[in-house]
Amino acid sequence: MAETEQSRMVRVPEAQGKSGLDGYFGITERGSTVRTEIAAGVTTWLTMAYILFVNPAILGAVKDSQGVSLTFPEVLTVTALVAGVMTLAMGIYGRYPFALAAGLGLNAFVAFSLVGTLGLTWPQAMGVIVAEGILITIFVLTGLRELILNAIPMDLKRAIGSGSGCSSRSSVSSTPGSWCRRSRDRFRQSPSSRTSAPGRSRSSSSVCS
Repeated sequence: MAETEQSRMVRVPEAQGKSGLDGYFGITERGSTVRTEIAAGVTTWLTMAYILFVNPAILGAVKDSQGVSLTFPEVLTVTALVAGVMTLAMGIYGRYPFALAAGLGLNAFVAFSLVGTLGLTWPQAMGVIVAEGILITIFVLTGLRELILNAIPMDLKRAIGSGSGCSSRSSVSSTPGSWCRRSRDRFRQSPSSRTSAPGRSRSSSSVCS
């Protein structure tokens, strides 16, 4: 309703409200469009889809102290389910355009440090991760996490991200012993390795154990 100069009340048509994705997520209010957000979602999925194969490769590369290893199909399925459920929860409930998935730095730590070095079984290692998640939740709720992050220099934050990526690539492309096996195979198949040059050994044991 609106009042004119002649003090008469007239009905003004209300602006059509937004509906669907735009109305629920406030896409226009945030300066974007539905088409842009859909394209961004597809791009994000293509960017992070590699985790479906990298995570099982890392976690399945090590056997625990009882000789148990995680199979590739099982870890792939769990990785996809967790990423899908958490991303949907972040979008539908939190209304934030954030995609969530397993952290590569953490899974390498679990596989090669907790299980491979410290000798924990897989259930014990996953228990450590549950405890870590509880602590992180407490840090977030109390504001301690933000204080810790603000105390870390930006250069160190960038170095941590770069180091995690390099470590994950190294873990997948060269699992324990694989580089040495490939090196031996190339050495044995190389024509030059069949003849002994002065001062050169036939064996590659000096390089790989």
